[in-house]
Amino acid sequence: MRVLFIDEKSWVKKVPYTIHYLAEQLALRGHEVCAVDYDDTWRRTGATDLWSRGGHQRIAKIDPAAFVDVTSPGFIKLAGLSRISTLATHTSALLKLVRRRKIEVMVTYALTNAFPALAVSRALGVPLLFHSIDMLGPLVPHPALEGPAEWIERLLIRRSARVLALTPTFAERA
Repeated sequence: MRVLFIDEKSWVKKVPYTIHYLAEQLALRGHEVCAVDYDDTWRRTGATDLWSRGGHQRIAKIDPAAFVDVTSPGFIKLAGLSRISTLATHTSALLKLVRRRKIEVMVTYALTNAFPALAVSRALGVPLLFHSIDMLGPLVPHPALEGPAEWIERLLIRRSARVLALTPTFAERA
């Protein structure tokens, strides 16, 4: 099976967690696994450093034999616009990957790129699975954004082909 994971954290910089273990276990079992991430740790290096160019890497975080092809789309490096700019860059990257790699299923954990994931899933007829590993709305660092984040999480739950819940509590919430 050809599986695309969608995350809103840096695949390289983030400590290994559920998404990495699942992706690498699938790769070890012979599945073709790729991912799209977002470098949430970005910092500008100067006044003219306004764009993250993104890139591609083959990464094995846990098992050296379990590579995942990771695409990091570019984005605008300005506070408040960085995640908004991913609406365009992630949509484009997801469309290209799904078409080129003939992706059969997409798995998302993320609110940041929820709209691109849902749009590509719907446009290309590829099932989107939402893997609920936490209550995402309350994790948003700005109280004013907690309500919109919870709305996006509910949208993902309603519009995904399936919701995979890490715990019975998350399953009940979904």
